[in-house]
Amino acid sequence: GLAPATIAAAPRLTAGTANMPNAHTAVNYGNLLSGSFLNGWLTRVRWTTVASTAFTGRAYVLFGDSIVAGTLVPEVESRPPRYLQQSIGGYASERYVTSTAQAGYTIDQCKTQWDANLALVVAQSVQPSTRFILQCGINSLADGCPSVYGKITTMLDAARDAGVTVVPATITPTGGSAVVTCINANLANWCADAGVTMADTNAPLNNGSGSLAPAYSIDGLHPNAEGSRIMTNVWISAGAL
Repeated sequence: GLAPATIAAAPRLTAGTANMPNAHTAVNYGNLLSGSFLNGWLTRVRWTTVASTAFTGRAYVLFGDSIVAGTLVPEVESRPPRYLQQSIGGYASERYVTSTAQAGYTIDQCKTQWDANLALVVAQSVQPSTRFILQCGINSLADGCPSVYGKITTMLDAARDAGVTVVPATITPTGGSAVVTCINANLANWCADAGVTMADTNAPLNNGSGSLAPAYSIDGLHPNAEGSRIMTNVWISAGAL
């Protein structure tokens, strides 16, 4: 594995600052789409030697919108990227989380990030050590269930075909939206057919009528700190992270 001194030498960012608003990572946040982040990170933790060494590290890449980023959660430690990093053991465990999630991201923007990062992972031949966590679509509900669901499964199929482990998550409760219900039901069917465990983040946050439960809500749409922690724990359980 990576020597403790090497891990300690990795530059840290300060949570909550302008250059790292939602995550806590081992290298400069950088520009994910251009690959500068992932390429630099892969080099630092020596993913290219995975096949020939006992290195057991893993990469966890989050894809989504403001709900995944935790944009509106004031408690930085409870924002999903940061909370996930802490929950899986931190840097000493050689497990690293990064997030491509941004407020307002549509399913098409999530797919752009997905495709770009998948290409980088394949180019570095680190598919076995990579986990892609996908929870996206809430900003594209107007496109309808078939469109959003189709793009989600296109992403999932591409990653699985490339050898990357996927953790598909349901869309969180959204005012009893029939489109959300449809997407989540179809995602459950896809997961059953593919033999993939679905991260059902909708169920524990649902008030029973398809809306976000007040105890877990900031504004009826975005989970609060407690809701975000619950959501992240569902990812962890589903993905055996």
